[in-house]
Amino acid sequence: MIPVSNPIRKPRNFTRDCETKGKAWLAANPGSKRFPALWQKYQPQLAEGFHDRCGWWGMRIADGAVDHYLSKKFHRDRAYDWTNYRYISTSVNSSKRNKDDKVLDPF
Repeated sequence: MIPVSNPIRKPRNFTRDCETKGKAWLAANPGSKRFPALWQKYQPQLAEGFHDRCGWWGMRIADGAVDHYLSKKFHRDRAYDWTNYRYISTSVNSSKRNKDDKVLDPF
């Protein structure tokens, strides 16, 4: 097992640039199924926290993505929550879809 600190330190300005703006957007767009990817700016810090390894595979990856462990579909309120993000391979992310807590949390 390769340890990953939990929680990964929230990046500087994340609250201002992602969390606050994201929560305001959620309040203004309650029925929308598309979300502004404000978290994308912080993918490098998430990758660093996971040591550039997929949270499920434990292997270094070149195609990492920000995964919402609890899906945006069922947990809209967690869409801009740093503690809900995991760094995983894009292929794993597309396979996981909305399985949420049916998939083991890499932490």
